[in-house]
Amino acid sequence: MAACAVGVAIIAPVTGSQLSPAGAVGAREAPVLIQLTSLPGRESFPALSPSGDRIAFVWDGGRGGLNQAVHVMTLGSDAPERLTTEEGLCEWPVWSHDGRTIAFIPLRDGNPELWVTDAQGQALRQLTHVGGAWLYSPSWSPDDTRVAFVALVEGQGRVCTVDVRTGATRTLTEPGPCELAPSWSGDGQWVYVSRQRGSEWVIARRPAAGGPPVRVTSGTGFGAIEAPGGDAVYYGRLVDGAPELWRVSLDSGVEERFLGLGSRQVQSWTLRPGGVYFCAPRDAHADTWDVAFRDLSSNLDEIVLTVTSRSPLRFDVSPDETLIVFDRELHPESDILALRGSPDGMAAG
Repeated sequence: MAACAVGVAIIAPVTGSQLSPAGAVGAREAPVLIQLTSLPGRESFPALSPSGDRIAFVWDGGRGGLNQAVHVMTLGSDAPERLTTEEGLCEWPVWSHDGRTIAFIPLRDGNPELWVTDAQGQALRQLTHVGGAWLYSPSWSPDDTRVAFVALVEGQGRVCTVDVRTGATRTLTEPGPCELAPSWSGDGQWVYVSRQRGSEWVIARRPAAGGPPVRVTSGTGFGAIEAPGGDAVYYGRLVDGAPELWRVSLDSGVEERFLGLGSRQVQSWTLRPGGVYFCAPRDAHADTWDVAFRDLSSNLDEIVLTVTSRSPLRFDVSPDETLIVFDRELHPESDILALRGSPDGMAAG
C-alpha cells in the first residue's frame, strides 16, 4: 500500500469556524490592528469563539519545544487562562458551534488523542483511544454531538468520527485508500473527504452513519467546504501546477473555477456567506503575506491585510466578519494579532 501523501501542495481550507450570516464586508468601521498577545515564546493556532469575544490558542510558555498548552483569552484582556495541565505537543484547538466546548489534540505518553474541555478548563476529558496513530484536523458536527478527525495509521489517512457523549469511535474510511480533510454537510448527514486515487485527489462525501463514499467532483480536488444553504461545495484544485479554488453545484454537478492567482500559492482559505477569505504570499520570498477577500457576487478581490511573517498565517474570521485573528512568526517567537473593522487599506509590517 502506498503511503498517504499528507503534505499535498494544494489549497487547504480552514474549517474550524462556524458559518453564520454576515453583513457586507465594506460596511464597517475604520480598521484597527490589535496586538492580542505578546507573551514570551510562541503563540499559535488561534481560534475565535462563535460569539467572537474569546480566542483559544496554543502557547509554549516561553520554554519552547513540547511545552505547549491550550489557553483561552477574552478579547480586550491581557490575561490568558490555561485550560490544559499537562505539557507536551498540543495542536488544533477548535470551538464547538455553541461555544461551550473546545476540542484539541495533545501528545501524551507518546500518543496523540482527541480531548475536549469547557472554556474554563473544568471538564477536561479524553474522547478517543485510537493508539498508534497520528490525529489531526478535528471538525465539529453542526449539532456538536460528534467530531470528525483524521487518524494517520501506517501511512494511511483514515477519516473517523467520535461521539462526544459516549466516546464511541466510527472509522468511515475503509482499508486501502487514503482520505484527509474532513468537513461536515450543513445537515450533519455527510462528511466531505479528500480521497486519494493514485497520484491524484478527488472530493467525495461519506454518510456520517457509515457507508461507501459518493464522489462529488468529476475532476481532481482537495479540501472541501459546503456552502451555506448546501447547494454547492468549494474546494482546491491544482491546474498546471498552480493552486486554484473551484466550486461544484450539488444539483447539476457543474464544476467551475472560482479563484485562480496564477503563480501565487494560495496557502489557506475559509468560506463565509458573502465570499472566501484566503492567504497568499505577496512575493517570491514568501515573507510578506496577503489575507484577501473574494466576493461571491462580484468575483472581485479585496486585500484585507498585508503582514510580514516567516511562515504562512494561520487565521480565523469571526462569524460577523468584523474580526480577523492570525498568528505572525518573527523568529524565534510568534504572536497573535487581530484586525477589527473595515479591510480597506490596512497593512501590518
